[in-house]
Amino acid sequence: MLYFCEKCHMINEQDYCQTCGKKNLRNPDNNVYCFLSEVESMFGEMFEGILKEEKIPYLSMPSGNGVRSCFALKLENKRIFVSYEFFYKAKELLNEILFNFEEEQNSDLKKNINKLFTSLHCEKKMKKIFKIDEKDSIIDYCSDKIMNADKIVNEGTISSCIKGGDYLFVYKGNEIFIINSATYEIISAKSI
Repeated sequence: MLYFCEKCHMINEQDYCQTCGKKNLRNPDNNVYCFLSEVESMFGEMFEGILKEEKIPYLSMPSGNGVRSCFALKLENKRIFVSYEFFYKAKELLNEILFNFEEEQNSDLKKNINKLFTSLHCEKKMKKIFKIDEKDSIIDYCSDKIMNADKIVNEGTISSCIKGGDYLFVYKGNEIFIINSATYEIISAKSI
């Protein structure tokens, strides 16, 4: 049985909201709008088109850093709400699109492996972490890890990058590399 929080519009498996803590939640009616996801604005507009095409009732609200609105700039994210009746269908569509998008980004990263770069400071740090000899290339080392990655996961938009891009986390064994999907900069890396 699922429960609906009228305060934050979240679907919960317990009779209290895991987001705001509200207790004694009710069962959702088919016509209530439930929070589905917060996504980057451009992606949100594309997803809204798909929801319209599938005839899934939805609402969206701009969301993000309020400072942008002070400068009359569009907020960077959208919060998407869908009618409970179509909640699981919409969630399935979103997951499918995100999976395809992530696969495309992973393929793009591997195709553009020769564009990888990093700052001198980051290079020195990574060589120390991974015990790489000073004369060896950190880019070659990272390229090999990316090409043979266990998994590559999109962890969201980089708001501080003027060229846009997302944080791509590359996992290989006990090593993690963080790459900007737009610039191909190796931002950081660590061993866990």
